[in-house]
Amino acid sequence: NVDMAEEDMVNANIVNNLAIANLANISSTFGYWLIHISTDYVFDGKSTTPYSEKDKVNPQSVYGLSKLKGELAIRSSKCNYLIFRTSWVFSEYGNNFLSNMLKLGSSNKKLSIISDQLGSPTYAQDFAKVIDTVLGKIYNKKIYSDLFHFCGDQPCSWYDFANYIFEEAKILGFKTPNSLNPISTEMYLAKAARPLYSVLD
Repeated sequence: NVDMAEEDMVNANIVNNLAIANLANISSTFGYWLIHISTDYVFDGKSTTPYSEKDKVNPQSVYGLSKLKGELAIRSSKCNYLIFRTSWVFSEYGNNFLSNMLKLGSSNKKLSIISDQLGSPTYAQDFAKVIDTVLGKIYNKKIYSDLFHFCGDQPCSWYDFANYIFEEAKILGFKTPNSLNPISTEMYLAKAARPLYSVLD
């Protein structure tokens, strides 16, 4: 919960940094591999081209900073690791942008959606397949510790993404809003700073 992290820095640090450091140290002690999922929030969003693994990090929120500290703890632990940074993960399960849009769209005639943040929606099952593939490489000793970016290949804004969702939802017979209103990040008044550009390479 990105916004809650701003209110509860202690627990954000425990979950995203200290607990990860413990897992990394245990992995190092017993020779385990640690697969860790990180975030696009380690970047400041000021880029205009997709972020590579070599780009400078500069988190702007408590959440982003705590996730970066977790990454650094892993890398300094001497364990075998794979760190995956991803962004805008969605699925038909759980609480995410897709499920939230379908829920809100069924009970609201008009929705206001942020239009000035750009990212790459990432389907959770695609991500799961990548991790499954990587497990095979670990078992066969064909991979080394590293940091990777993984995301969907279609950058868009949250507003664009909502439009795509409701176009498909309408075809499938879901109740959808009559109109979508594009708004700026400033108008949304979130507690945590979000990167305006978080497309990963």
